[in-house]
Amino acid sequence: MARFRGVRYARVMAQPPRIAFVTIGQTPRVDLMPEVLELIGREVEAVERGALDGMTSEEVERMAPGPRDKALVTRMRDGAEAVVSKARMEGRLNRLLEELDDEPLDAVVLLCTGRFPGLEPGRHPLVEAQEVVDAAITHMAVDGRAVGIVVPLERQEAEFHGLESGVRTVFAHADPYAHASFAEAAERLAGCGSRVLHCIGYDRAMQSRLATLTGGPVLLSRALVAGAVRDLIDERSAQRSA
Repeated sequence: MARFRGVRYARVMAQPPRIAFVTIGQTPRVDLMPEVLELIGREVEAVERGALDGMTSEEVERMAPGPRDKALVTRMRDGAEAVVSKARMEGRLNRLLEELDDEPLDAVVLLCTGRFPGLEPGRHPLVEAQEVVDAAITHMAVDGRAVGIVVPLERQEAEFHGLESGVRTVFAHADPYAHASFAEAAERLAGCGSRVLHCIGYDRAMQSRLATLTGGPVLLSRALVAGAVRDLIDERSAQRSA
């Protein structure tokens, strides 16, 4: 079950919930938000915020990961890909969450599956994609078979934040922002019982492509997060009606 951090509601959800969707790139995310809202399947007033909003390309380049940094990959407003340091990104996310404290919101959704141990939730409920997706992986691993995890960059296979002990994993990479074919990833994950596209950038078309290539189930991170948001909306609606 998804976990929600900092659950304190500032508004009575009599109107469609006003939810901030935070990405680690720049907004608007035309490649992401229409599909996420469709997957949620509930009326939502969506507010988009990007951790790189307002930054020039030169400023973003200075956020590139160093030799010892862990990397995150995201999308700029013009569709270009950006690779940034996870440590530097965590600081920008905390500042953005602090800014969102002043807005009338029912929840905040962090649309990134990277782990941010120093993240500081504000006064709004926070849905963290990483916690939602990793909980699903743990649930999938109950039969003892390996779970295949697809990340965007080759270096992220070694940098992955880890899962609960006892979960067997096999890694592959395919960049969602670079028209990856998924053929190599499918070959590497052929013996897995299930597979997870572990980045919000992967879409349903990519999920279908990998499922066809492997002949097995594939979980999509954005669909898992959308389901968690839907559950949160329904839970609050039921409480209001009780």
